[in-house]
Amino acid sequence: MPVLGFALLLGVAVAAMAAAGAVYVLAGIIPADSRGRHNDVLGFVYAEIGVIYAVVLAMVVVGVWDMHSREHANTYTETNALL
Repeated sequence: MPVLGFALLLGVAVAAMAAAGAVYVLAGIIPADSRGRHNDVLGFVYAEIGVIYAVVLAMVVVGVWDMHSREHANTYTETNALL
């Protein structure tokens, strides 16, 4: 399992470096005046990505909280059975 985690971490790092390199190369090729016209649209795109991220994060938190509550209840059930 640690090998899989390391491979995943390495894959994410490589993807992040590739994205940063692409941004660096494209910033040199496309003039700043041409890129400025798209700022309004990109603001809405980033807002949508943020909302989707928030919804997914909320679902993960609720799932983990529910699992924690069930494990907590199971712990008390086993303790009462032991006593």
